[in-house]
Amino acid sequence: MPRASSTNEFHVSVGNNLGAGADLFGRLKEAGVNILASCCYQIGDAAHLSFVPQETDQAEAVMREHHLAFEVHEVLLVEIPHQPGAFAEVLREVAALNVQTRSAYITPTPGTGLVVLKTDDNARVLSELNRAQPSSE
Repeated sequence: MPRASSTNEFHVSVGNNLGAGADLFGRLKEAGVNILASCCYQIGDAAHLSFVPQETDQAEAVMREHHLAFEVHEVLLVEIPHQPGAFAEVLREVAALNVQTRSAYITPTPGTGLVVLKTDDNARVLSELNRAQPSSE
């Protein structure tokens, strides 16, 4: 099984509207869209919601149906063990390739986790991370 894969991350800016995140994620839930990872933050008066859906086409349909302005970015999903230093190791591996990381966040779960990673050269990072998989012996 590959250590890393390529997928899409959706990004929505929702202004400073109380409950906007709950509304967006509620609409995705109603459409049966499973969220693999999400990151929400505020800059100034604008809230920003980024999420990686399992059902990319369905998520896009929800966004269009509700006339929500959004961007789609190619990102990598990297499986990591849920242990101290695992996130740092992924970031070190990318830096060792002399590739700039543009954004990164994690979704840890018991036993394993996912790093959502956007770099200046996703194709190269994807190839190298999958080539550098540790053996299972």
